[in-house]
Amino acid sequence: MKCPICHNQENNSELIAKEMMIGTRDLFQYMACSNCGCLWLQEMPTNIAEYYPKDYYSFIKKNTSAYEKFAKKEISLSRLNKGSILGKILKPLYPNYLKWLNAYCKIDFGSKILDVGTGTGRLLLEMNEFGFLNLTGIDPFIEADINYNKGVTVYKKSIEHIDERYDFVMLHHSFEHMLEPSSVIKKIKAILKPNGIALIRTPLADSYGYETYGANWVELDPPRHFFLHTQKSMRLLAAENELKIDHVMYDSSSFEIIESEKWKEDIPSSENGRMYSEKEKKKIDNFVNRLNQTEKGSRACFYISHS
Repeated sequence: MKCPICHNQENNSELIAKEMMIGTRDLFQYMACSNCGCLWLQEMPTNIAEYYPKDYYSFIKKNTSAYEKFAKKEISLSRLNKGSILGKILKPLYPNYLKWLNAYCKIDFGSKILDVGTGTGRLLLEMNEFGFLNLTGIDPFIEADINYNKGVTVYKKSIEHIDERYDFVMLHHSFEHMLEPSSVIKKIKAILKPNGIALIRTPLADSYGYETYGANWVELDPPRHFFLHTQKSMRLLAAENELKIDHVMYDSSSFEIIESEKWKEDIPSSENGRMYSEKEKKKIDNFVNRLNQTEKGSRACFYISHS
């Protein structure tokens, strides 16, 4: 089969993976490109909406304590260099919270921001609470449009239906759910202002996770993940659309290890697996941090701009 990204037809291989997040164990066929390393779902199921149940994680509105809201606000402000010393002190409590929010985003509180695949807009509401004023979200799988009446609106639509231009377009683990990545990148270029930045956070197949767990790698997440990219395939997509990748930051977490271990034991994410001691969790966290530092983590952030 020809790779949809680099068009290579030589020595591509097949991978059969089970749906294990919900636990249906339905089988799906992926192909792996021998050139760019990208994995892609061979055929999208006609009933794909059934694999996004109402309790899917991005649709759930999370309750957060007042203390947690305060701490996360201070941490977020410190990431933007707009907070007090308190945010830096609190960072160890939530080390991965909005880790992607940094100088590479080139945004301020007045920036016009679009979140693609936002679910019910939980992230946008958090960003609004610590100062961002112009926030729009889109997600084709929510039940209806949501207007929060405070500078946050979420529309039931896909990116191809967006015509406005934005300072910052972000895709937090939604890019892998999209059937035509090249068309999505082309659209991002069209709606990105001349000095704008796009952020794509996505799993990577050229990682310890896939190399170790194969079909049991949690980030395969069949059939919801249509494409699992590599750095090479992401750079090819950017270049063919006259965009450039300014920076890549790995932000994998212990989730990829713990959940992949469950899948390897045929335990779906919807069920409890083995309990880890605090010492074991710390060991896994340290291991994943080393993977991120050596660019072998299972997830990465791509900061993209016009060439």
